[in-house]
Amino acid sequence: MTKVHEQTLLEKLRGLPPERLAEVEDFVDFLVHRHADERGLTQAAGQLATAAFT
Repeated sequence: MTKVHEQTLLEKLRGLPPERLAEVEDFVDFLVHRHADERGLTQAAGQLATAAFT
């Protein structure tokens, strides 16, 4: 993330009421966990494919 994007995002976050900040935090947590899950599935599929073709 560039400094400009980071600054823009922070400015937008500062303008949100507390209940909306909680929603943003929950959504970010969801994205982080989904990304980790997808990465794990990709690695597992790669390992299975390697084992199947060797």
